[in-house]
Amino acid sequence: MSGAVSASDEPTQPHSVLADAQDLLDLDPARAELWVSGLLADLDEAEFDEIVAVLETAVVERKSEAPAARLLAAVIAVVAEPALAERALAVCRPTDLASPAWASMLGTASPVDAMAVVVEGVRRSIIVRFAHHNDDRHLMLVELDDDVVTDLRFAPDGLFDEELGDESIELVPVPLDGLGATLGKALEPADLDTPSIALNRLVARRRIEALGAHLPEAADPTASPETQADAAANPGDIVDDELEWQAEGDASAIELLESALAKQLAAPGPGDAMFEEIAGRLRNGGSEKAADSAADIEAVSATAGLSGDEPAETFVLRFVSAYAVPRRLDLFTAEERDAIRHLEWADWLGALIGLTRAGEGTVVSPQGMVKAINRCPEITTTIPKADAEYVAWSFELTLHAWGLAGVIDDEERLTEFGAAVLPRAFRAAWQGRG
Repeated sequence: MSGAVSASDEPTQPHSVLADAQDLLDLDPARAELWVSGLLADLDEAEFDEIVAVLETAVVERKSEAPAARLLAAVIAVVAEPALAERALAVCRPTDLASPAWASMLGTASPVDAMAVVVEGVRRSIIVRFAHHNDDRHLMLVELDDDVVTDLRFAPDGLFDEELGDESIELVPVPLDGLGATLGKALEPADLDTPSIALNRLVARRRIEALGAHLPEAADPTASPETQADAAANPGDIVDDELEWQAEGDASAIELLESALAKQLAAPGPGDAMFEEIAGRLRNGGSEKAADSAADIEAVSATAGLSGDEPAETFVLRFVSAYAVPRRLDLFTAEERDAIRHLEWADWLGALIGLTRAGEGTVVSPQGMVKAINRCPEITTTIPKADAEYVAWSFELTLHAWGLAGVIDDEERLTEFGAAVLPRAFRAAWQGRG
């Protein structure tokens, strides 16, 4: 898969890239992402600027080239590191595309399972199976030597079966938990002169992030050497500090949640049948009376990093708490992403403690959630009046997840299920990120 669609070794010419991008229309999400990963591998700043300018012009003026230009921009937006992705999003985002039919699946790949390839008792590589939201599946093979990535390959599901038919090769299931951190650490020191790594690295980073890893942003290939040197000064310290701060926050949130809502958490929660019913409805596109619910469900599932194959209870808990620990927010504008990320665990905790204590039938509104934070005795900070409207808007961007899952009803009142599931969902979210 990776070699067939990789970018050419010839110098990058913006208009030729646009012509070549016509090929994207005949691919699929995984192949399209790999094609763009190869394209971006050797770009410098001037080349990327020229390509963006050509895409903008094509979208506005050249009708025959517009579909390929829009698609290329959308794929760049989900493959590139944030600084480049933002510029591509300004041209076109995946949700703006009606065709090809698979365009809305871009960037939705989630891990399904993983296996270690053991040769004569030695683990040589890891194979991870991913599925897009339309259930298109593909494999990522990561070859390792002394815990450093030496080769990266992608292939359709099942393509490695013949290669692994040797009796000396054993496939051993590997838990997905913690695998992202392991692979991310192994990818950092990888040799970028290795063609498969250079061409496929960006897609591999996106897949490793889908495994739950928090990767430091890679050096911007379009940045000047001086800028790259400044960014690389102390990357490890920054990442370690951020992860430590995050882990401490999650632990504090869980401790406070369990203390404040001990009575509610001790009571029986939703049963297996309830979780199965809600998970089944969400996986099947939601309510028939809401034409846009399927797209909304896909957006929440992407935010939560869900593939749809999770056990029913896990699926529903992560869906309900998707925006407390967002994995992906690229379906939102930059301003909306900033607003959602503005919400800290203390904000969520103050809101859900207040709602859970108030119980079934409580009206759930963004403004009411801000008031709940300020009135919560366990939360020592308050939302200043000057910030209240912004925080309310931040909550407003997320409440569709609760409506889709049945946490709130059509009259925006907390349901019996919602009152029981909220503390369990957020506890699971903060536990799961550790």
